Amino acid sequence: MRAIHFPLADRLILTPMEIIPMLRWYPVYAAIVLIFFGAHSTAIVFRDAFYGGAPFLLLGLVGVLAGAFITPVFLPVIPFRAFSLKGWIAGLLAMFLAMKLISAMPVSLMVFTWLFFPAVSSFAALQFTGSTTFTGMSGVKKELRYAVFAYVIAGMASLVSLILYKSGVL
Repeated sequence: MRAIHFPLADRLILTPMEIIPMLRWYPVYAAIVLIFFGAHSTAIVFRDAFYGGAPFLLLGLVGVLAGAFITPVFLPVIPFRAFSLKGWIAGLLAMFLAMKLISAMPVSLMVFTWLFFPAVSSFAALQFTGSTTFTGMSGVKKELRYAVFAYVIAGMASLVSLILYKSGVL
């Protein structure tokens, strides 16, 4: 299997099969983000939902594209063997570049951004393991053991940071 080539053209052909399933969840994510930022004690304020949620809608797309498109394109260049680590690195770099376009935000939302979106990118990249010519079942099982644990930790820490933001602590 190590002698088989997996050129850029082949990887690009497979990226829609990774992007489309991830984007099927995007409307649910968008609704949650808009409700979260628009919800106040008396009503949902649409202005707050839009202006507060728009950066996170963009970051959600960036996270998915970093894992499902950027990672496969730069697969041989990104260090590490594990796809989850490759996706996490691509997600961190994508967040770094995307955050240049977004104005300052509270610390709790910054923590959320740096935990949640690279994890999304990592998850999207991990899905690409089934599309490649050089991954084996034993390697994928080994990778899943630590990746799922990391996703759960990142998800719980992200949720805590959102709760801290809504409560006004950070």
